[in-house]
Amino acid sequence: MTSFLAMERYSPILVLITGIATFIGLLGLGLALLRFVRLKLPEPWRQVCALLLAVGVSSLVVQLLGMVGLASRSVLTAMWWGMVLLGGWAAARWAWPVLPRPCTACRGWAILPATVGGIALTLNLLVAIAPSTKHDELFYHMLIPSRIVTDGALRFYREPWPGAIWPQMIYQVSLAPLHAIGYPDAGNVVSWGLALSLLWFAWYQLKESEQPAWWVYVWPAALVVGLYTAVWQVTGGAHAFGDLGMAAGMIVFCRRRQLLATMSRTALAGLSSIVLLAAASSKVSLIPLSSIVLLLQSCLLFRSADRREKWWIVLAAVGPWAVLFTPLMAWTWWNSGSPFGPLLGGIFRSSVYRGEVLRETLAATLRSQASHFEYAKYALANYSPLLWLGVLGALLTSRSLTRATRGAVAFFFVLQGVLIYFFLPHDVRFFGGMFYGAVIVFALSPPNRIPGSLAPRGAVLASASVFLLPWLAVQSYYAAQFLPVSLGLEEKTRFYDRYVAFSRDYRVLDRALPKNSVLVIRGRSNATYAPRPVLMDPADLPPDKRVFLFAANASGGAPVGGYPGYHLGGTVYENPQAVGRTYRTPGKKPIFRPIRVVELVRD
Repeated sequence: MTSFLAMERYSPILVLITGIATFIGLLGLGLALLRFVRLKLPEPWRQVCALLLAVGVSSLVVQLLGMVGLASRSVLTAMWWGMVLLGGWAAARWAWPVLPRPCTACRGWAILPATVGGIALTLNLLVAIAPSTKHDELFYHMLIPSRIVTDGALRFYREPWPGAIWPQMIYQVSLAPLHAIGYPDAGNVVSWGLALSLLWFAWYQLKESEQPAWWVYVWPAALVVGLYTAVWQVTGGAHAFGDLGMAAGMIVFCRRRQLLATMSRTALAGLSSIVLLAAASSKVSLIPLSSIVLLLQSCLLFRSADRREKWWIVLAAVGPWAVLFTPLMAWTWWNSGSPFGPLLGGIFRSSVYRGEVLRETLAATLRSQASHFEYAKYALANYSPLLWLGVLGALLTSRSLTRATRGAVAFFFVLQGVLIYFFLPHDVRFFGGMFYGAVIVFALSPPNRIPGSLAPRGAVLASASVFLLPWLAVQSYYAAQFLPVSLGLEEKTRFYDRYVAFSRDYRVLDRALPKNSVLVIRGRSNATYAPRPVLMDPADLPPDKRVFLFAANASGGAPVGGYPGYHLGGTVYENPQAVGRTYRTPGKKPIFRPIRVVELVRD
């Protein structure tokens, strides 16, 4: 609903400014928090850890306000202004240095990969400031903060079930203030900033490792080209947040010995905990892996510490999870009878979900799997092959990894791969930022003969022509559809009507429906653009509001099954040719379907 209210005030420049201001505020807030808890980290770890910690703390504040019913629009707006002003001051004071010393200019053949990476980043930014149109974001990622603002509280809704797994919604909850101030699309820019931080993080470390200039710029360019970054890392979902956290977690694990030369064991344990918590809270499927990596890392640090330091290591490893992760998990348990909502609904007798929910969902997921050829095609278009070469290099040739560390990293990939194979769509993105971390580890310490023996001219031209430019071309082709609205060349209403299903119908319904009413929509929908709060489960229907059933694929009648205590009332709106499904895939036509909106009257 907040996105519907924001359509009239949408402005590319204001979305950009709001998103950048929020990102800077988060950075400053995180740096202040690190100073407060006296967690001393070197660059670039300080900035990365600060960003991830600030998101977690901001989310916690919204959660606590919501739990006591104080998450009103005015309170969240004041929270945003406070974070931007105070965080901006802290960032201006403590964010530097953001450049390595000494920092030489990009010159020679390094200019080519740097230019490719810069173009890719710019394209992604233009996609980010366009109105949000991705299905998953409109279905539940943006719906979570929208509901917090609309309700003025944190309330448990049974559907959509992915959004009912609240422990994986920490990033989305942190964006509620952006919905409160009327710029929900600015969350896309915050995600873009986190993706940019991953590239800066890689570049900073490569620059300090004294690798050849062309090598320093080729790998960050490989991280940003391809469809994945333009599709997933510029939305209101937690993809960029989780990728940054998991990549940092993998690097901390692999380069533990080098990092202990610049920080204490306690600081390293705290750093590992914060970055792996970010990964775990971005996707519930990353919780097992993140927990195992943190446990193994803590055991290795614990083994070599004295008695007093061991207690601090345990506190640093457990503390962030206890403070930032446990409250939302406990709240979910209290409201749903399970710490992960529907995910463990069949295990706890107190769960509000039927025991078959997980089995039914898993079966539906497996039935809807695309072919292995389709997933291979997506992987090819989404990522530069340099990433896969970097992962293999980390596992087979990286001179900074011991045999035991390589075996552990290989085990992590196998473990996550098994989970994906049996329980998730066979999509590479469910590895999170694992391969980003492995690529950076390889690039930091490749076999001496590789960067030193290759002529910059030949290496750059070969890598750019084979591994970078084709993926930049695909990325450009995809991003081109967003450029007119992002540059202010296309009227925003036309863009909404082309990429948001039922956009025209929603505008009519806003005039036809009572203000104190809710819409019932079953199945996947762009719920955040609906003109009234959207409910999807009969158990969530409010007793004090009028209820209207939005039935797609319904003409002449509307199904009412599954809503005991209600019967069909009068028809409020009907459209036999509504735009019922839109696509961001260039050239793919929308799907039209009949819709009917009918009041549900209590018996």
